[in-house]
Amino acid sequence: MKTGFEVRNYRFLVSSVISLIMSLLLGISTEAVAQSFELLATVNDTWGPLQNDTLVSVNPTTGAQTQVGTAGATQPNTIALNPQTGLLYGAWSIQSNGGNGTYLNNSTIMQINKSNGSTTTVTTVTDTPLTSIAFSAGGTLYGSTIYSGTTANQIGTIDLSTGAFTPIVALPVNTIAALAFSPTNGLLYASVENLGGSPYYFNLDAINVSQKTILSSTQINGAFAIDNMTFAPDGSEIFFTNYSYWLGKMDLNGNESGVGSGQLGDISGIAAVPVSTPEPSTFLLLGASLAGLAVMRLRRRNS
Repeated sequence: MKTGFEVRNYRFLVSSVISLIMSLLLGISTEAVAQSFELLATVNDTWGPLQNDTLVSVNPTTGAQTQVGTAGATQPNTIALNPQTGLLYGAWSIQSNGGNGTYLNNSTIMQINKSNGSTTTVTTVTDTPLTSIAFSAGGTLYGSTIYSGTTANQIGTIDLSTGAFTPIVALPVNTIAALAFSPTNGLLYASVENLGGSPYYFNLDAINVSQKTILSSTQINGAFAIDNMTFAPDGSEIFFTNYSYWLGKMDLNGNESGVGSGQLGDISGIAAVPVSTPEPSTFLLLGASLAGLAVMRLRRRNS
């Protein structure tokens, strides 16, 4: 027969185990939400501590950077994640020129290894210098072109098998700087700049690609001209980099804010990539098992 002390000790142990399990679950749940994705970015013509042509991982909360792979392995000036396959792609159409970029006539589409930054050429888009690429939810690749040439200021689809570029809509602006699909409403958003034009502005355009129409144009309220952008996986905000090497985020009303200290190396492409996190149910099962073992051991000891 158990003494009063043994009963109290038994109850205290069970209560402590349950409290510990609940604390762990709450901590894991919070961490899973906060760290459900990372930003992968390519760095070219480096200003700052990172090396040239490098893939980096960027913490979306603090802006802290971690180099992935080796320098010189990753050249694309724009990158995008295919949500259907989880594969990362990039396009390279800029010839480095002492810190400045000169667009090439052709664009090379590459697949990027997310673990080491190495690239494999997929196809070539001829006579179409690309400023940005983005994948739709269905896995179709879209691209935007520079302000001059036969396909000036066009947004179109890119065939990964043949490299064929098919224009779907033209924008009456000086430059289409960046593209990103919203994971919630399916619209394609374009950062557009009327540089040197009248009036001079930076806008965020929402485009229905199936209807081939521009639905809205929102003025960007901030000091940053967007160079590359990507949506957070939940669609709540857009992360972007700009020509002054700053990392920021923006809502769909065009309101900007910085991330961390803001300043990076010369980021030439950015993409949000989901990070695998253990399901809370897995930890719940583990915790319950541990609690059961503790109770069984105590009962044996008291029998």
